[in-house]
Amino acid sequence: MARIVIKPSMKGCRKWAGGLSVAALSAVALLSGCVAIPDQAQLVHNGNIIQNCMAPVASSNSPVGLDAEAFSLTTWNIYKGKLQGWDRDLQILGEHSDVLLIQEAHLGPELERWLKKEELDWVMAQAFNLRGSWSGVLTGSRAAQQNPCMQRTSEPYLRLPKTALISYFPIQGQAESLLVVNVHGVNFTFGSADLDSQFQAVQKVLDNHPGPVVVAGDFNTWSNARMAVIRRLAEQNGLSAVEFQGEPAIRFGHRIDHVYYRGLAPLQSRVTEVESSDHHPLTVTFKVD
Repeated sequence: MARIVIKPSMKGCRKWAGGLSVAALSAVALLSGCVAIPDQAQLVHNGNIIQNCMAPVASSNSPVGLDAEAFSLTTWNIYKGKLQGWDRDLQILGEHSDVLLIQEAHLGPELERWLKKEELDWVMAQAFNLRGSWSGVLTGSRAAQQNPCMQRTSEPYLRLPKTALISYFPIQGQAESLLVVNVHGVNFTFGSADLDSQFQAVQKVLDNHPGPVVVAGDFNTWSNARMAVIRRLAEQNGLSAVEFQGEPAIRFGHRIDHVYYRGLAPLQSRVTEVESSDHHPLTVTFKVD
């Protein structure tokens, strides 16, 4: 397995940007650096690039499986670690989470050091490379992940990909594994068709899994039509929404971060208010139902 070695160049930037619209070029300019998109879907497992849907080598310190009686899951859009204090908040969340779902993860040296220090088994679905570091969704866990797969959907106007990361976790004493889908929803569209297409791909994965399921992340459900996409997914797949007390991220009057589940029972849930991101983390403790 090859280590990640990225050497972006301005020549590559110009080539990638050549087919973009004026609006997309403006967005790239706001990123203040070179952005590169991989030609094929790629995963990073504990710092090593692996093929999509290939079973990674389990970390030697990973437990056999999650506790069927109680395991905790946190989802958080980390805002690429742009704001001060994200590392402190991530440390606190990580100490109380068996499974950690991060959207807008930016795999810079600070985040890599933290993942290694915490001895997490982690997988990242690469969306794009910015100034030499990958960005995308990342799932870290105390238990080893099995057969991770990623799905990639391009924003129709900005052309930057949004990703979904599919992971399977063994559960102690259970024949069926836990399917966890970490989603960053397509955002910059006028309608909901692109978001619907993204979640239809997720549904195909759910259709083939008879065991417990969690679908969570930043769904970007900032309109009634977008929320209807998620409700259809839930109805068609027997998913229930976790209810939270607190102040989750709201856009245009709609909650955009969600946790849906099947085959599990939520024991407790909470919203952690932070100033290190424009999203507040959501944490749920589940038991196998």
